[in-house]
Amino acid sequence: SALVVIAATALSVAILASGLGFQITQEQQKSQYLTDSAALAAADSLRGLIAGFPCENAGQILQTGGLRLKTCRIVGFGVTIQAELSRFFGTLSVEAMAAAPMAQ
Repeated sequence: SALVVIAATALSVAILASGLGFQITQEQQKSQYLTDSAALAAADSLRGLIAGFPCENAGQILQTGGLRLKTCRIVGFGVTIQAELSRFFGTLSVEAMAAAPMAQ
């Protein structure tokens, strides 16, 4: 009977760990998607395709998903965005870059 309790406890821990791993993966994918979108919007703002300031637009997009804009770096017509998402299991950091397409 003690063996059954130990096995049930081990199974419960394994199920919780796999669930947490799945949640972290989902949060990472969502964070990367939002950061990519923020970088694209910032690059479009920089080129004058959409209204607003590049880094402010990026920050607003990130806020919709609960992310915090860590850095926004503009070099030429390229933008690099770093964002963070704080959760109970820690902080996820993501980065994305976007730039004007190359002229042909």
